Amino acid sequence: IMEYVEGLDINHVLEHTALPVGPALEVVGEVASALHVANATIGPNGKPLGVLHRDIKPHNILLTHAGEVKVLD
Repeated sequence: IMEYVEGLDINHVLEHTALPVGPALEVVGEVASALHVANATIGPNGKPLGVLHRDIKPHNILLTHAGEVKVLD
């Protein structure tokens, strides 16, 4: 089961407007943080899960209406 999130993917946003440097860096930082959490979260065996996304692209980065950044897939 996945969380339902309303918003637009970065690809859609960039088709309609340029993202200023400041907000673009915030998005990159949020994506990097999400990837780190997925990789470093400790599993039930006491070791990091080591999850790798392997498909980061604009279609898999969502901006919610509240301004949150979500990594999909």
